Amino acid sequence: MALSVSTNFTANRDELITSSLRICNAVASGETPTGAEINDGAQALNLMLKSWMADGQHLFTRRRASLLLEKNKSKYTLSTTGDYACYTENLNSTAMRLAAVATATTLEVTTTTGMTAGDYIAVVMDDGNLHKTTIASVTDSDTVVITTGITYATAIAKAVHWFTNKIDRPQRLMQAFTRDSSNLDTIVTVVSQQEYWALSKKNNDGRVNQVYYDPQISSGVLYVWPESDTVTSRVEMIIQKQFDDLDISTNNVEFPVEWLNAIKFNLAFYLAFEYGVSGSHLDRLEKRAMQERAAVLTYDRENTSVFFQPDIR
Repeated sequence: MALSVSTNFTANRDELITSSLRICNAVASGETPTGAEINDGAQALNLMLKSWMADGQHLFTRRRASLLLEKNKSKYTLSTTGDYACYTENLNSTAMRLAAVATATTLEVTTTTGMTAGDYIAVVMDDGNLHKTTIASVTDSDTVVITTGITYATAIAKAVHWFTNKIDRPQRLMQAFTRDSSNLDTIVTVVSQQEYWALSKKNNDGRVNQVYYDPQISSGVLYVWPESDTVTSRVEMIIQKQFDDLDISTNNVEFPVEWLNAIKFNLAFYLAFEYGVSGSHLDRLEKRAMQERAAVLTYDRENTSVFFQPDIR
């Protein structure tokens, strides 16, 4: 028996659309869909997958994200135009190699490896605040030029963080904890809107121990309590991210391979209405689409025990 020793099979946007069009008899086997048919299919596919985000907490959409905390701030915006939050794997850190005076735009750091012009950068200053700006240019292996000069002096060994992209608006906030400069983690309680607004003195300072997430529409809002009394800690989050758009023909769906059949048959069912499919064929499509989706939804769960305990708050 000859095995391929390969597990990289997938199907891109247009391949899924073409397959779905065949299933609902809109195109024949071997026939190439027209540009209009592909455009219709792309719109239907994007709409369908966006609606599936409401299904629940898909394991494959969970990502780890990091939010850089600021002093005396209780409200943070989470979006591509929001506060300094990124996917954790994209967060990089270095330290000041030499001290810098206020207004300095040239920083001497331990390393610039991985830094690129346009990246977001945050510098911990001697006054205990965080200076946020972007990288203007990278001079050499230990010198970086920032767009806006630091507003206060910063000493040797002060932390410098940078990343390329801010996170998209999270669908949900699953878990949270704080991580300090010694990489010690402390659990943070995710509370409801009612619980957060019932808290006293929103401007209390201390270690963040409760958060409330309001997803909104274009930008999510994270409320923290109390306000952080230091910028050397950050909030680490497990979030549910949005599915990526399928913008071009070669885009792959942001789903594990076991979902491809469910996507194909459900898209065929969606498109069947546009192409006038009716009767027994439509009934069979609906049944198969529901079966395929139910199977993967059942599989898309953590294979661990569940424990229940009283909430002691």
